[in-house]
Order: sequence, then structure tokens, then C-alpha cells
Amino acid sequence: DALKVSRTNCEGCHTTGGIAPFSMETYDVVKNRAPQIANAVKEKRMPPWMPNEACGMSYRDERKLTQAEIDVFTAWAAGGAVAGDPNDAPPAVNQAALEWVDTSLVPPVAYTPSATITDDYHCFLLDPKLTSGTSVIGYEVVPGMRSVVHHVLLYAVDAVEAKAADDAEAGEGWTCFGASGISNADLIGGWVPGSGAVRYPAGTGISIAAGKVLAMQIHYNTSVAARMPDATPIKLQYARTGVTPAVLLPLLDSSFSIPPNAMGYTPSGHPKAFPNNTIVDLKLWGVLPHM
Repeated sequence: DALKVSRTNCEGCHTTGGIAPFSMETYDVVKNRAPQIANAVKEKRMPPWMPNEACGMSYRDERKLTQAEIDVFTAWAAGGAVAGDPNDAPPAVNQAALEWVDTSLVPPVAYTPSATITDDYHCFLLDPKLTSGTSVIGYEVVPGMRSVVHHVLLYAVDAVEAKAADDAEAGEGWTCFGASGISNADLIGGWVPGSGAVRYPAGTGISIAAGKVLAMQIHYNTSVAARMPDATPIKLQYARTGVTPAVLLPLLDSSFSIPPNAMGYTPSGHPKAFPNNTIVDLKLWGVLPHM
């Protein structure tokens, strides 16, 4: 039972070569860390899931354990972390891939993260060579070096501006903290450890105009792993029929600062997505909270 919970909730990050500090794919490794794992699970530090249940919201694919699953882990660790019968082991969880792929793109040259900083934000120009507009309805990011790829963001950007940014900096790509560094960039999607292929809700897609290119921002973190050359590929799935255009809108409130040592501080501002506080009716499909 503990292995089943691990396969479903832990091994997306705790995998060989992954960004987590150790793999949970083999019994010997997990047995030696059983008290540590049980404590992290009991205190709900793992899996990481921050939304406050007091808000009364539930989300699809929530990354959290039920109390019954937590009890399985803690009882297993308290009972000596026995191996169980290998014949009863559940199969490894394979994340579903896209039903079809229209374009696969990868930086032409592998990039080695900076030797002077541990958090290196770098953008790469990828050209899908679109001769006509299309809509992305699904994508998959396949991180090359999982131990250092912290997250990935995909933007549709102007080809001329992207090439200028690429040419202005030696080597492959350009430095791009926060976003792509290109004006009027449209966010297409993103990846974080544990993610698989993404399919947007049926009948929706994010438009990319003809001639646009992609800026793929990768945040490399080398605080716990060695610097290694990385060439992360992406796969795109285009709409085959008409879809309702969707957008990914950043909602940002940068008008407040939390005082030092403050407890229970609540900001009073409101994030803005549209100029001049324009009121727009929208259907909300999902959220990606971040701070």
C-alpha cells in the first residue's frame, strides 16, 4: 500500500536523476529513509501542496494525500518498513502522453547553466515555422536534465525581437529572469517537476499567429546538483477543428510589501489583468498560484 501511494504521489519528482534529493523507486533507498519520509508526510510537507483548505476550494489533480494514505506511510515506517511481497508491487506509473504530436522542438545546442549563480533563468528560441495561425490544445515538456530543471515556461513571441535577444548574448539563448524579456509575449504553458503532458479543456486552445516563434524559459537550479549540459525538448499538439480561444493571464499585485517579522499580514490591494480596470466576462478554467 505504501508503494502504491509512492508511485502515484511521489515518484514524479523522487525519481532517478530527478530534482528531488533522492529517488523513491527502490526499496533499499526508501527503507533507509522511512522515518524521514513518514515525518514529512505526517506534517504534510510532502507532497508540496499549499492551497488552504479553509478557502473551501477543491482542484482537479490535487497533489496531496488523504489521511488514510498518510496513515499507511506512518504505520509502515513504525512497523519497521518491511518490504512486503514483491509479487504484490504495483506497476510504475506512466504519465499519459499526448494522443498525437504535430511539432517537436529542441534547442539546437545544449546549454550548461551558469557557474557563478545557482538560479539561472535562460531563454531559448524555438521556431515552429508556422505559415498560418493555429491553436495549441496540448503540449509536453520533456526536461533534459531533471536534476537541475526547476521549471519551464513557453511563450509565443515576435520572431524579430526574439532573434535580436538571442543574437545580443553569446552562446545559445539569452538571460531572461521572470519572463521572456520579449514585449507582448503570450504565455502558452509551463512545466514543473512531476508534471506530464498537458491537454487544455476540450474545445479550447491558445492561439499562435503565423510567423510567431516560441521563447522557452528554463529556470535551472544547481544548488544540489552538478551543472550539466541541457537540451530540453517540447512537443506541441495543434487543434484539428475550431476551438474557443483561451488565454493565460498573469494576475499580479506588486503594490504591497510585507513588514519584517509580520504575522498574519493581509494585503488589501487587488491584482490587475486589464488596463484601466476594464471589466471583462471570463470563464475560469484553472489557476496557477505563485508567490
